[in-house]
Amino acid sequence: MSVDQPAQSEHLTHLLAEADQIKLTDYTRTMELARQAYALAIDLADGRAAAHASWLIAWGHNRLKNFEAAVEPARRALELAERYEDLEAKGYALLCLDAIHAVAGEHAKTLEMCEEIHRIGKVLNHPELITFALCDLGASFADAGDLAQSNRYLEQALAYQLEQGQQPDTMVLYNLGQNLYQIGDTSQAQEWFEQACWLSHQSGHLEDEVDCRLMLVHMMLETDPHDPRIEEQLKDARQAVQSLPPDNRLLIQLNLQQADVYQHRHQLKDAIQLLTPIAADDHSQYHLIEAVEALDRLATLYERLGDYPRALDSLRRVKVLEARIRNQDSEQRVQLLRTLYEVEQARHELEELKRTQAEQLLRERAERENELNLSRRQIFSRLSHEFRTPLAIIRSSTDLMTMFWDRMQKEERDERRATVNRQYDILEQLLNDLRALLKMDASPQDTKAAPIALTTLLTEVRHKASEAERVQIAADSDEPVLLPVAIIQDILGRLLSNALIFSQDVVELNAQLQNTGVLFTVADRGIGIPPAELEAVFQPLVRGSNLEVQPGIGVGLSLARHQAQIIGAQLTLESELGVGTRALLSVPFPQEQLAVETSLA
Repeated sequence: MSVDQPAQSEHLTHLLAEADQIKLTDYTRTMELARQAYALAIDLADGRAAAHASWLIAWGHNRLKNFEAAVEPARRALELAERYEDLEAKGYALLCLDAIHAVAGEHAKTLEMCEEIHRIGKVLNHPELITFALCDLGASFADAGDLAQSNRYLEQALAYQLEQGQQPDTMVLYNLGQNLYQIGDTSQAQEWFEQACWLSHQSGHLEDEVDCRLMLVHMMLETDPHDPRIEEQLKDARQAVQSLPPDNRLLIQLNLQQADVYQHRHQLKDAIQLLTPIAADDHSQYHLIEAVEALDRLATLYERLGDYPRALDSLRRVKVLEARIRNQDSEQRVQLLRTLYEVEQARHELEELKRTQAEQLLRERAERENELNLSRRQIFSRLSHEFRTPLAIIRSSTDLMTMFWDRMQKEERDERRATVNRQYDILEQLLNDLRALLKMDASPQDTKAAPIALTTLLTEVRHKASEAERVQIAADSDEPVLLPVAIIQDILGRLLSNALIFSQDVVELNAQLQNTGVLFTVADRGIGIPPAELEAVFQPLVRGSNLEVQPGIGVGLSLARHQAQIIGAQLTLESELGVGTRALLSVPFPQEQLAVETSLA
């Protein structure tokens, strides 16, 4: 971990916390913070933080009605959330995607996602996710014209928040008010709007506050255009709008509502003065609907004033803009559907790839298990054979000695004892080999270098051999050299044991002094090793394919090479079938020996 990584992680946490705090009030700033957090999360390889930042970016785009731009960060957030098993981030990613599907007109997909968000919210006991899911379900059914079902979900959301001891969500109250207004219950609708307005003002959700105040003005105009509360609502709404970014749709909505008030009060010129700049703002795709509404009202006002040319011109522009809106809506829906389809395809392909990889992994695992089981069977079969033969000889010899001890000559008794001892030695060697194999990853204890004459070293190795009389030694120098004696003797002992087992002739054990070390060779005139197997026999439990009756389990060479590598030595084989095998152990001098030789030179 770098020195500044903890500080970067802390900064990342701070960025995400700040973006979370303002995500319902300042969408542009939310995206700005989230983009910084995403870049930092990538640098820190923090997948969960990257998922969090991604859905915040999508959230901001959705709230600003830029749904096409929201698709990619929402998809990325969902993918990262699933990869890092972050249920909360998955819930918010789905929340962003369900809004996009709703705009694309995919009602069934929206409901499916809302239900999944609701399930995640319940699993996590996450009040905000649960509330958003229920609210979105209510809005989705309202869009589909099923106000009764919409109200059921919205009332469920309201009851849940009260049960949690929380203030009701302003959008839940607003949507309930809208539904009640559509079915004609204006009194109850007004109560919901007034409560939503007060709550949004208290919580600083200015956009929700303005929407609620404009809806209240609209309802008051229907009963009494001169109601003094209208002016109060408009004044408070304008004060809230001034705290929002300048390029805000709510300022246009406020002016449209103000013009509606003027129209109801027959202040036609004042209404025209407010509507004209809105109608002229037809170059922005985000204000086309408001421009059409303004032009439609201007046509009515001009007609009432008798200015029919302007009225006709306004109506003509309405038709043109409505066509543009239809085209844009159609293009936007097509583009959204195409983008969503591509995202879905990419997700399906990813899932298919994961499934294929999982199946391949299972196949490979099954193959490895089969190979392992086969190796186990071969090993146990070999071990069984290697142990059974000496045990059978020991048993038969002891049985014979037990039954016929009195009738045996001394020479025969000694021979039987020697046979038992030899077989016991074989069993002991097998057990030692297995023990050494199990401990092969651990370095030997005694790798300390000590001065010794090469002839002395070779003599000690020969003395420990089972058939020392068949071993011939030779060294080209009797000067003491510094070597890790114990481990070299162990390696040479293993090589010598193999040579004596696989040949019946003399075995040569030689040492040759070189500039930087010593070359030891063990040469026999035995059966040899097939050329293709010269490296394979160094693997644990692998023996030459031409071995039949010779004892052993195939660990000697693998242990010898492992020990050689520990002291930096090289162990190789040269062999010819039917001629014999030479094992070459090249041991470098320790640094102390090289330093002495350099100083003498």
